[in-house]
Amino acid sequence: MNLFGLFQQWTGNPASQRAAWSDRVMQYARYLRAYQGYSVRGVINTGLVQEWKRIKFNFIQPVVNLSAGWFAAKPIDWEIDGDAEATREAYAIWDRSGSDRTLLESAICCGIYGDLVGIATRDADGRPAIEFVDPSIAEPTFDGSDYARLTALEIAYEAPDDANGVVVRREMWGPAGMEAYSGDTLVSRCAYDRLPAAWIRNSSVKGVPFGISDVEPILDLVEEYDHLAAKQTRIVDYYAAPNIVFSGLQKSGAPVERSVGTVFHLPADGKAYFLEWSGGAPDIDNQLTRIRNAIAEVSQVPAVAFGTVDSGISNISGVAIKILYGPLLSKTQRKQANWGPALEYLMWLCLRNAGYRSTPLSAVNVRFPSATPVDGQAAVAEASGRIAARLSSRRTEMKNQGVEDVDGELRRIVEEERMLQLATTGVDLATDANTAARVSRRGGFAEELASESAGS
Repeated sequence: MNLFGLFQQWTGNPASQRAAWSDRVMQYARYLRAYQGYSVRGVINTGLVQEWKRIKFNFIQPVVNLSAGWFAAKPIDWEIDGDAEATREAYAIWDRSGSDRTLLESAICCGIYGDLVGIATRDADGRPAIEFVDPSIAEPTFDGSDYARLTALEIAYEAPDDANGVVVRREMWGPAGMEAYSGDTLVSRCAYDRLPAAWIRNSSVKGVPFGISDVEPILDLVEEYDHLAAKQTRIVDYYAAPNIVFSGLQKSGAPVERSVGTVFHLPADGKAYFLEWSGGAPDIDNQLTRIRNAIAEVSQVPAVAFGTVDSGISNISGVAIKILYGPLLSKTQRKQANWGPALEYLMWLCLRNAGYRSTPLSAVNVRFPSATPVDGQAAVAEASGRIAARLSSRRTEMKNQGVEDVDGELRRIVEEERMLQLATTGVDLATDANTAARVSRRGGFAEELASESAGS
């Protein structure tokens, strides 16, 4: 029996499996439709795109985009414990995999669908790389006792074919090998000692095999907001051109002119007036504000994502900013908890394929930087305090401040210090502006930097 037959045994009843796959893919299509700004009310998967109703107030896009941006907009760092060469190779693998641009695109995809597939594979030149795959063309099989463990994976998609026009291609990833089919023809196979794939969840719940989309919790709220806003627009349109009521007149077939400046000649008992609202108008603005706040609360994305900025936001402290973005920080940390182990596992497999077979999985670390807005001066002051108290190294703090080439920057600092020392020879240190700081041991700082740049 070939791998395809074994795969059918692993997945149980193929018919029921296909039905579940179809339902999941239709749900993915529903989320994507909502993200693109179309209504999802009504029967799913019916009608053409141009027949779908557009959502004018599409809050789903900023929610998904900001959530993904906080998670993946800043470059991530890789570190292999005790192995600088392997760390450099990890960065090279990540660059070949598309680096942070691909991570951001994949995070948006995962935020929409709730799931994503990651595969440790090779690029066109045969070098190890990580590839992210759309979950709508993938069917996973999980361990029955642990849904976090992926045991098999099928990837199926249509591709152009010179002979048949379009052919279905399938990749059957099992525990010990992969077979690729073009139609019913086996075209390639490979063997491995462990499944080189990971099912990445946007947000997970214990005992649930698939992830939770960022779109699902706010779908009904966005639809309701757009419904109310459309009603408010119709009210404005009505009062911009209200209906005129005539009484005491005989109806004629001629149309009534209602443009500005029109004069009506009415009989003595005739009357003309606008049909207006009687009584109190519904408080639509209050309800719209309520729904908008609910969207921010349920999505855990602050209102600033929708362009709402408090007039006093420029004066709040760093602690207040963390409180304001607290729900979004918590949401980002949950994403990191799901993505981190998957990325480390895929990178570990790529490093093994690159020749670092002795590197244990526990030594592979991915670091996610914080996207919280900070006061630059306050951050530098805190970093200087930690360095002075010997709680952190200069290299660490420079990396935290976003310096990409830390060693190069340290060498430039040392060179500037030496130039200042040569230029200020014989000058009173207490009065010269360029060297007054050396009274407080800045010269010692230059010596330490020199020793660091020399390889300490």
